[in-house]
Amino acid sequence: MRLLVLGDSLTAGYGLPQEQSFPAQLEEVLHDAGHEVTVINAGVSGDTTAGGLARLDWTLGGLPAGAPEAAIVQLGANDALRRSFSPPAVEAEIEAVVGPLHAAGALVGTFGVFDLSTTSFVPAERRAGLRDRLHALGDVTRTVARRHRGVHVDFLGHPATDDDLFSDDRVHVNRRGHAIVAAETVRSLGHHLASRPARAGRPS
Repeated sequence: MRLLVLGDSLTAGYGLPQEQSFPAQLEEVLHDAGHEVTVINAGVSGDTTAGGLARLDWTLGGLPAGAPEAAIVQLGANDALRRSFSPPAVEAEIEAVVGPLHAAGALVGTFGVFDLSTTSFVPAERRAGLRDRLHALGDVTRTVARRHRGVHVDFLGHPATDDDLFSDDRVHVNRRGHAIVAAETVRSLGHHLASRPARAGRPS
């Protein structure tokens, strides 16, 4: 089975060796659990939801057998970091990514990102606005996932969210953060992936 991960710098593993990125760790954990899964990392640092949407056809066109059996759409964080963030616009763009993947038969997962506003890095006067935007993004991504019978992996209230979860740039999660993302994703998606039969004529 093939699992596509379409996302931004978190998916791309910004600042880490590729093998430490959460998609690589995710593939390793799934293999260790007995799942024959190939994880396709389609992460681009700095991508917004509009950027991910623009890349969708190109990404799927580059896959030998078309749409994957499962996909994770990890987009929206770069939108939510901006004060111009528009939840309805981002929801429409994520819908335009998730909808076609689901229609093609993929189980789709979405993310609610770590709440950076709880760290000491963010000035006190900016925390409320950032928290509101990140939680609005979580609501949007959860709504789209449920609309398409997908799975939402929520990190917003994760107990490990603290300063030590982030790298020196104070924006991107570090190796520990990627390990948590991989573990929580397996916990949320694992039994769904295991219960999905292979498509006719395609390897699992």
